[in-house]
Amino acid sequence: MDTAKKNIFINGKNKAFEIIQMLNSDERTNILQKIQVKNPKLAEELMHNSYSFKDIARLEDTEIQSIFPKVAPPVFGMALRDLDTTFQRRVLSLAPRKYAESAYQTLMGQLKDDAIHIKRAQNKISEIVINLIRNKSI
Repeated sequence: MDTAKKNIFINGKNKAFEIIQMLNSDERTNILQKIQVKNPKLAEELMHNSYSFKDIARLEDTEIQSIFPKVAPPVFGMALRDLDTTFQRRVLSLAPRKYAESAYQTLMGQLKDDAIHIKRAQNKISEIVINLIRNKSI
């Protein structure tokens, strides 16, 4: 029985990232503030790594607009697929017309394995947003 316990490995940071991503924004902010007091470096790492695509809805319009030059329109269109129609409209209305039209075509198109493509697109945009936050561009 001791050998079974010795062979179990849990990556604490990755588990923390997963847990924090599941929380709503108020709960996440509250927990990260408490961690910030004890370990500021860990709190910053958790904040950046627990950022999810749905957090983009909390960005200001100008911050969302700063993402467009860094993301191809079809990628943004794919990322918007499983989100609320109101948010889709908000994002597309902020984009330049040709960009929005291209993103909309992808948004409305049909692909096999939609879920995989949606997740990849959302992860790509989340990475870009995290980098923009780190560079204090948004």
